[in-house]
Amino acid sequence: MIRRDLRIEKRDLRGEMRAKARRVGDKERALAGELICRLFHTVSHWSEVDTVLFYHPLPGEPDIRPLIERALGAGKTVALPRFDEESKTYRPVVVESLDEDLGDGKFGVKEPLASCVEIAMGSVDQILVPGVAFDEAGRRLGRGVGYYDRILEGVAGDRVGIAFDWQMAERVPEETHDVRMDRIVTPSRYLLCKGSGK
Repeated sequence: MIRRDLRIEKRDLRGEMRAKARRVGDKERALAGELICRLFHTVSHWSEVDTVLFYHPLPGEPDIRPLIERALGAGKTVALPRFDEESKTYRPVVVESLDEDLGDGKFGVKEPLASCVEIAMGSVDQILVPGVAFDEAGRRLGRGVGYYDRILEGVAGDRVGIAFDWQMAERVPEETHDVRMDRIVTPSRYLLCKGSGK
């Protein structure tokens, strides 16, 4: 059971981040997304992975679609999460085109069509992860539903948080089931998280 004070800390941090997000204009957000993609291309581990689980950005999240296109062009196996009604979880599903293989998902997020092939979570070499807030130790605050926490539990590969600089907090409240990031990429830095061992 979640301690009441921890629940309050998470609620307060989400509120703080929502307030920061409201102060960010579209141009600033777009530029930040471009800088994240550019920096991501320069990190050494990008060339070492074959299967990458991306996410399709929501409005207000860093736009990583150029990274997806680059991975497709490089011949990597590209997957995106698709919601599975039976298990109430997201599963990695291979896409070959952002234009042809995506449709509207259950929660208004673009996700792979039913015709696209699911792969095993254990085959994912790297997962890119959105969040509400992160800290330097790799702690992540999600939206509070827990879908990404369940995805992360099944991924043995490299976990990379994608964030705006203003989403970096001094410390993110953490529960025992929360999974930490190995790396975080923001517009200004590539961070190897403390104690990740990678």
